[in-house]
Amino acid sequence: MFNKLSPPQLIVISFIGVILIGAILLSLPVAKAGEGHLNFLDALFTATSAVCVTGLIVVDTGSYFSKFGQAVILVMIQLGGLGIMTFSTFFFALLGRKISIKEQLLLSDVLGKMRRTSFAELAKKILIMTFIFELVGSVILYLKWIPKYGAGKAIFPSIFHSISAFCNAGFSLNATSLEEFKGDILIVTVISILIIVGGFGFVVVNELLHADEMIKDRRKYFIRLSLQSKLVLSMTGILIISSAVIFFLLEMNNVLYDLNIKEKILVTFFQVITPRTAGFNVIPVDKLNNSSLLLTKVLMFIGGSPGSTAGGIKTTTFYILILLVFSMWRDRPNVEIYSKTIPSYIVKRVVVIAFIAVVWVFTATLILLITESNMNSLILKQGYFAQVLFEEVSAFGTVGLSTGITSHLSFAGKIVIILSMFLGRIGPLTLALAMKRKDIPIDYSYPEEKVMVG
Repeated sequence: MFNKLSPPQLIVISFIGVILIGAILLSLPVAKAGEGHLNFLDALFTATSAVCVTGLIVVDTGSYFSKFGQAVILVMIQLGGLGIMTFSTFFFALLGRKISIKEQLLLSDVLGKMRRTSFAELAKKILIMTFIFELVGSVILYLKWIPKYGAGKAIFPSIFHSISAFCNAGFSLNATSLEEFKGDILIVTVISILIIVGGFGFVVVNELLHADEMIKDRRKYFIRLSLQSKLVLSMTGILIISSAVIFFLLEMNNVLYDLNIKEKILVTFFQVITPRTAGFNVIPVDKLNNSSLLLTKVLMFIGGSPGSTAGGIKTTTFYILILLVFSMWRDRPNVEIYSKTIPSYIVKRVVVIAFIAVVWVFTATLILLITESNMNSLILKQGYFAQVLFEEVSAFGTVGLSTGITSHLSFAGKIVIILSMFLGRIGPLTLALAMKRKDIPIDYSYPEEKVMVG
């Protein structure tokens, strides 16, 4: 049966399978800290949020779930962040089983391909790389949190937050996320680095970690990087720096007003890094003004980079869209950057991804405005529409930031957000390819005719 499925269909099915298993486990009485159990819809919502590394929650993770429930969430975050097929490939390699052509295509779609590296070796590198970053992050957080939790109790929170940060999940065992640590340089820096590295993509991180193998002259290192790495690093830097400046100017007389200089800097940079699909926050999101919320929505929609633990349309997609506009403005036939030409089929994919993403967010927001009309009676500082749109973009970007309306969603609203988280994690194009019919060869083409556009 599975041999007849295409790689995109296998991706979709693998994620659905893990989500359903996670939902069943979270709905068990043993997963709840007290008596009773979580209803299946909320369990499905939480499982989807974990596997799709989003972080939106309908119940508080730290107080509602038992250690068993929290462990289930953590495992789903790890599986969803790295991709189920990555683990499968790694264990197949350990068992000596060869990777099929279909599995190679699947991994290529999910992770990309490193230079001169087999897919089995790629899976091994990804897992080793991931566990090293998560281990280092856990150790640093553990040493920092010993005074707060105690030597024994600090172990699990350290591991949980490190994995959640690297996988860009945004799940926290604290009811207020990381707000109490907004002035702690070490914690904010460690979490930020884990988020950024996890959102780079494994191909990019691998190139950065093997600089000496690629070229001895460090001055020419950037020149020798792959085009994907150049696009990812450039756009990530541009987004973080420009957004930090804008955020600071927008919030200097609002949430940043009563903070000291150190806290202003830490909060500013963290709050423009976390919308890159991480979901942690060091200040209450509902306290941001509308202009800052709009900036955050844009960052959430763009998301992280391909082949990473992040969601959104991806940095490379956004970059190529900009390049496409400039190439048309300059009347150039091709999309070019860094003395390279982007293949036309990649440009077409970019346009399709952006189009599907915009249509989905618009449609889902429209449905939410209808199904969640009862929220007009709630105290919503930024307004009904602004907060519903924020929730939807956060779900699609697999971010997890919320203005506080998640737990108030209706049955239909939760279903819409579940679908948005799922679509945002597997990618609009992957879902579209999974749903399409088998290709039928066409050996003809119709004559061209111009139409007016714009």
